Amino acid sequence: MIAIAVGNTAEETEQFRQIHRIKYPVFSDSNFTTWRAVGGKASPLTIIIRQAEKSALGTVFSTHLGLNRSYRHVYAELIDALEITDADFHELVADARKNMPAPLAPDSPQALQNEVYAGLRQLGRVVGLKKVELEEYDNVYTAMVYKNRKSRRLFAQIIARATACNVCHDVKFIAIFDTSGIIVDIVPLQLPKGGNKPWDADDIAKLKQRLLGRHLSQPQPFDPQIDAISSATISSAMIFDSIAEGKKLYEALHLGKQENAEN
Repeated sequence: MIAIAVGNTAEETEQFRQIHRIKYPVFSDSNFTTWRAVGGKASPLTIIIRQAEKSALGTVFSTHLGLNRSYRHVYAELIDALEITDADFHELVADARKNMPAPLAPDSPQALQNEVYAGLRQLGRVVGLKKVELEEYDNVYTAMVYKNRKSRRLFAQIIARATACNVCHDVKFIAIFDTSGIIVDIVPLQLPKGGNKPWDADDIAKLKQRLLGRHLSQPQPFDPQIDAISSATISSAMIFDSIAEGKKLYEALHLGKQENAEN
């Protein structure tokens, strides 16, 4: 039995383990690496892995989203995982796949573009808004933005992250940056904090103070003591983690080469 502390630093993880006298290993996942590897689901999430007969490989036997307060239920599931045969288990998996719900329909392309236009319009007059065709990204747009008789090309990425907390709404915002890779604005679309209340103006101002002016190619680690919004630590961590992932987008857009060419 192991536990993964999603979005928590090593220090926070160790403090939690000591306070609650946890005997099994608890690993920090401050950069959401393990969280992404298992599908980016909400937490707390329990996963029971069954090792196959005559093999070192394991297969997911069952999952449980949310707090599981019944130790009898957990114990019964562990016994079932140990005693079921491979043949019965494969049949169970096949039935589960047949009954999987259809994926939710994404936002319409026009709705996404409207959100980007509204975000860019706060920075000036928007001309030539279009989607950037990238192999690994489906949510990046660009336009010329005019203000005070000056123009600049800006890029906007819609970032939507499934929540890492089973009682919180998902995180969704727009990151706007220029051709040099500098973040010039963050547009909140859905940012939850304690009680699923939306962030207020002060929360958003603090977030912008921490992120605007940063360079996508030089991501900085999330420091909960400085960067976290009160009662929105996990949401804050997810935003900073998403911005750190912007280095890959910066490279995909070849912005560094464009900047060097201009210089």
